[in-house]
Amino acid sequence: MKSAYPGWSVVRHTATSKIRLRVRSGDRCVGEQAVLPLTWEARNVAEAMQWIGRIYKAVHTEDHSLKTARDAVLGKTTTHAEKKDWTWIQVCEKYRNHLQTRKNRIKDSTFEASYGRYWEVMLKLLRSNTPPRTGAQLLDAVLSAPRVNKKPGKMFGTPLKTWGEQDASRLECCLAIKNLLTYAVSMDYRPGMWLIPEALYEDLRGSDSAAAAVKGKSDLTDIEILELIQAIEQRSPGWASVLRLCATFGLRPCEADRSRHLELRTNSRGQEQLHCSYQKKAGKRLTPQRWLVPLPFIDHGGEKVWWDGWRGLNDLPWPPVERVDGAALGKFLRRQPEWKSLVAEKAKQGLQLKPYAFRDSFTHRCARFGIADADAALASGHSVKVHRESYINTSTETMLDAFEKAAGRN
Repeated sequence: MKSAYPGWSVVRHTATSKIRLRVRSGDRCVGEQAVLPLTWEARNVAEAMQWIGRIYKAVHTEDHSLKTARDAVLGKTTTHAEKKDWTWIQVCEKYRNHLQTRKNRIKDSTFEASYGRYWEVMLKLLRSNTPPRTGAQLLDAVLSAPRVNKKPGKMFGTPLKTWGEQDASRLECCLAIKNLLTYAVSMDYRPGMWLIPEALYEDLRGSDSAAAAVKGKSDLTDIEILELIQAIEQRSPGWASVLRLCATFGLRPCEADRSRHLELRTNSRGQEQLHCSYQKKAGKRLTPQRWLVPLPFIDHGGEKVWWDGWRGLNDLPWPPVERVDGAALGKFLRRQPEWKSLVAEKAKQGLQLKPYAFRDSFTHRCARFGIADADAALASGHSVKVHRESYINTSTETMLDAFEKAAGRN
């Protein structure tokens, strides 16, 4: 980045990775330096040059020093000192407000799951007798912080794995802490030592690919789904209905709430079809409402098993809960012996089984039936990119079947 003004240079501030303005020669402010609240990145060049032009004018026409000219141009004369005095709690509140009103506009529940729980531990560490002194130290401490079960019951108080020992949680925790610290430094709420060097961040985070997060997930085979639902139906026919909806249509748990998001409609071909009105926030946009398409299961005999109970949606047995969502479904499943057995079996394989597995199983079946990714993504309510990177689409068996079919052996 070069300055357009003689005797003025623009360099990278080593400690903060921000843009530093320096006056090397001329008739005003020689030897003075000032840091701009912009990181040293190509995307900030245009904005930096606009600011520098106005600062240059203020220095030469209004008798400012370099720093007072910068503060006058940026409107920081009354707020700069106040920002430096803000507590970590206040910084967290500022970023939370940014996330929920300006950036992704996430819901309270999403914030608590993806940010709040990590920040809670972070704030506790920062209040300790020996708090972390840099961003890298802070992230490392949060990842390795001891955890215990806080849910009422027999397991209350028992040790849990640290977030650093869990692939998905480690990735989520790293993003939550890094994004907060980047925001804090960029807004001048904290000095540059709180930025995490990229090399250290990569070491703490591990692989950042969506495939790495998917790698530890497990879906369910058709037989496992059929047998699980059959067993649960004998005790809880209402929840069996929810599971059938999730598995047959690849629904998110919250989408299976018939009173809020599901409706029987007639499509453009004059056919009866389920429609889902749920729209998930994806950045600044919402995913579109969509038509749902059922997929069959393959039983022990290799025959297709269709579930047509959805045609009588409003007459299906239903669970006695205020609303159906991921929390309610997860709470129910964790009490079922068949589910516990499946979780234990998958754990032996190094896999995690979660209620979202019914949705992953649907995307996997789409691939097995040869449905194009674009069509499967549309039916699932997400982008093709998300479909390919964040969901289970294949397995060794699926791969072998595909090659045998290509070779004419199947």
